[in-house]
Amino acid sequence: MIRIKYIIRSGALVLRISGGKERFYKNMNHLLTGNPSFKYWEASKERFSYRCQFYAENNDILEKTKNVYRKLTIEYPELTARQIASFYKTGNGLQKAISSDMVSGHKPYINSIEEYLKVVIEREKSKPGYNFMFYRKFLQRAPL
Repeated sequence: MIRIKYIIRSGALVLRISGGKERFYKNMNHLLTGNPSFKYWEASKERFSYRCQFYAENNDILEKTKNVYRKLTIEYPELTARQIASFYKTGNGLQKAISSDMVSGHKPYINSIEEYLKVVIEREKSKPGYNFMFYRKFLQRAPL
């Protein structure tokens, strides 16, 4: 099970993505508006308190970012914490947005192995490596 939580680490607000004994951290300071003080951070609620300047905007940004990673864990439960943490590149913030077909799901496959294999191939292509080649070969060989 993968857990996602905001914490303060080394004077920076980070998103901790943990699964088992693995922990990965994504810095979120570049997304915040203004220069919020972390003394107004409420760790139990994972939000800035109302005393902080720009608290509403920052809380909205943090919630939207966390929802993106939550959707990844829900839509793709087979991904590890490392794969979820590296799904987005850190150069331009959230450089790669989840496309609408990934978030909304795929067309329902009605008892068709061919359609199911196409869905599996699409999911495997988003992961690092060449895992989808096995499924592609299986799709080509199998009489459907």
